[in-house]
Amino acid sequence: MHCLKIVVSVERTKCKNLSGVKFISPTKVKVPSDVNWQAIAVRAHPSLTIADKIDDKVRMFTSTLKFSTADDMTERDKFAYRVKLTDGTTRLIGTFERPYPVTLAQETMPEKETDNQMTDVTVTYTNARNLPIIEG
Repeated sequence: MHCLKIVVSVERTKCKNLSGVKFISPTKVKVPSDVNWQAIAVRAHPSLTIADKIDDKVRMFTSTLKFSTADDMTERDKFAYRVKLTDGTTRLIGTFERPYPVTLAQETMPEKETDNQMTDVTVTYTNARNLPIIEG
């Protein structure tokens, strides 16, 4: 049976806050409970795609998270993201070390006041590890 995996929430924290993250397997991490996550009010439904390819004999994973929000996304720093899915799993995009996720925020000031005025955000993360599942 195939389980639907739809993003239900997105949170972020500065990458430097994740110095205590421990990989307990190649696909699972343990995040300290004292990490302060900032919830992002997203318009339903954000998308998360994970693609892989072989580059110079190394398997690389590129993850792309896209969402729209009315929250202020102008702060420029290195952020990691915690993404919760409907199947009960939580994925971690980024850690305390390089490579860091790249966040692109596009504000819209539409011609009509009834058009989309939200900020469209795209987070891209490329790493030799797939997005780990957060345990605990």
